[in-house]
Amino acid sequence: MYPNPVRDLIHIITGSSGAYTYEITDKRGHQIRKGQVSPAPINIQELASGVYLLRIMNISTERQEVKKIV
Repeated sequence: MYPNPVRDLIHIITGSSGAYTYEITDKRGHQIRKGQVSPAPINIQELASGVYLLRIMNISTERQEVKKIV
């Protein structure tokens, strides 16, 4: 994932093949957005400044990785 801190767009690079989903939550755990990871960046321009969590999950293995985004 890059860049961090994020301005408008998040780019997710998984490093392996397979289908992935993502979920963005605020610091209270409320879901802000979710979707399929694709080569296109995720636009978060409309989000207020703050700290969010980005959870990336491999659909087939259910392996998850969580990153803090600012």
